[in-house]
Amino acid sequence: MTTTDFDPDSESHHDASSKPMFEQGIGASDLPEEPISEETVEAFNNEYLWRDDMQEITEENTVVSVGEKAWFRRPSPWWLLVLMPLSAMSLAAVAAPHVAVMAEVLCRNGRGDVDGSLDPLQPCESDPQVQAYVAKLIAALTSTVGILSCITTPSWASLSDRIGRLPVLFVANVGSFVYYASVIFVTRYAEHIPGGLWSLVLAAAFFGLCGGTATAAAGVQSYIADCTPPSARAHTFSLILGLRFTGMALGPTIGGLLMRLSSSHSPSIVLYLTATVHAIYAIAVVTVVPEALSSTTKAENRRRRRESIAARNVNLSDVEELSFGSKVSVATKQFFNKALGVVKPLAVIAPIVVYDDAVSPQRSRHKDWSLTFIALAAALASLILASYPTTFLYAGATFNWKAEQLSYWFSLIVAARAITLTAILPAIIKVYHMVKERREKSLVVGNTDECAALLAQDQEADSALAPANPKPKKPHHSPVFDLTIAQCSLILEIVCFGLLPFFHSRPVFVVLTVLAACGAGFGPAIQSLAVELYSKRGGTETGKLFGVLGVVQIISSQVFGPILYGMTYTAVVGNYPAAIFFVSAAAVTCATTALFFVELPRHSRMNDHV
Repeated sequence: MTTTDFDPDSESHHDASSKPMFEQGIGASDLPEEPISEETVEAFNNEYLWRDDMQEITEENTVVSVGEKAWFRRPSPWWLLVLMPLSAMSLAAVAAPHVAVMAEVLCRNGRGDVDGSLDPLQPCESDPQVQAYVAKLIAALTSTVGILSCITTPSWASLSDRIGRLPVLFVANVGSFVYYASVIFVTRYAEHIPGGLWSLVLAAAFFGLCGGTATAAAGVQSYIADCTPPSARAHTFSLILGLRFTGMALGPTIGGLLMRLSSSHSPSIVLYLTATVHAIYAIAVVTVVPEALSSTTKAENRRRRRESIAARNVNLSDVEELSFGSKVSVATKQFFNKALGVVKPLAVIAPIVVYDDAVSPQRSRHKDWSLTFIALAAALASLILASYPTTFLYAGATFNWKAEQLSYWFSLIVAARAITLTAILPAIIKVYHMVKERREKSLVVGNTDECAALLAQDQEADSALAPANPKPKKPHHSPVFDLTIAQCSLILEIVCFGLLPFFHSRPVFVVLTVLAACGAGFGPAIQSLAVELYSKRGGTETGKLFGVLGVVQIISSQVFGPILYGMTYTAVVGNYPAAIFFVSAAAVTCATTALFFVELPRHSRMNDHV
């Protein structure tokens, strides 16, 4: 599979499914910190909307398929809504054990794989040499999966339109199963395998070629969008978020309890759980779950794909009048066009020329870099997601925490992010709208009688033209509010990460890291701000905007982030391992600085001081 299978400029035949995929993220991390739209967050908190919409889903699917297929042969979002939380739970549960088991293997083998002199009086897992070795290994594994999944996910997503969602979901889960099964096998027989633990890079490469968690997330959301009516789609995806948050918050705790209850207390038992869950997932999607795309739809997508390829490519063997040099020139041009096709979507966030004065545009034009700086801020903030493996190592060495204690702590982190996105942030938005409505009412009351009379006449005229049962107007907040939420979230993280290196007590560490996790409000705020500014400049293809922001975050958190944190921790672990938090503070500080260069519309700055 290559990236040439994905045409960034073509509209998806399932646009409704592609848009939520980018809104929820395409597997940028194993934490609930993807850009989430306000509509999805609000819908997540409304159980009545869930109930009505899921009833609508069931009724509509029943009407379409009644008399044709039995219920267990009809595609429904409920199939994957049952499997997806189990997958999320297992992936979150294995986060800390995946790091701890590497150090455990090194200690079991007498640290033979570690170069340099070791302190015999220091606990093995806390030895700086062991920690540096594990940090480099985890960085290599994570980056390998990240790079290859970035390359292959667009191809797998495009292929799912032509062969169906379930085969691609099967491949993605097989990749997960093979990787974690390989970790189990290699960590058990590392001393007998050439390369030892580094042989896991091959398993990570296979995992990435299968698309990684990004392809699995894209497949799940595409399947659910295919069998969900448009009117209920946003609320269905909010249900996905709720189930995913629940699974990820409970997963590490369940993993910690399994390690406590097992006779060996080894983190390997969580690896067995994760491998088993993905094996069941892979088997279920090919034996139990019905395909969402009909044969007619898949055939039509394949036909359109063939026509698209035929329209773009030139068959050089049929053009006899071209010389050999011309053929090479055309082939080279086609190659570079395909290579640049991956970069073309970045034009969405490129700076544009704006004119401050319509009367004298040449005297008042300048370049607006707002979306570019927003993408930069999103990339810098996403680096934090790559810091957790090194944070596991730091906490294990500093506080003598085992995989069990690390799992409990990680549950608090995930729960804090989930609560921020589903409770704290919606509450802030609600309070903002209440204050804004009171302010607007006070302005109306302060008007003169003449203005009030004119306003009443306008309202009467509008009500006469309005429909009998108008839909309630959706409250809207301004870019100033979105930017403020994003900046406050980042400032909270700056303070927490900046203080962590100076405190070495467990309670302070837990409190500061949990508070830093509450900065998850940055994601939805920055997405809302980007959409608003994009629409102000005349943009309409928000799917491409979400796609660019998603890709930027994936590259940052799964490619550059692991390398940055792995190399930094390897360098400082022997002297001052807490310095790793300065890297996080610096990244978030740079993200905050980038937001100061975002140019807001003038009317927003003047009319939204609440």
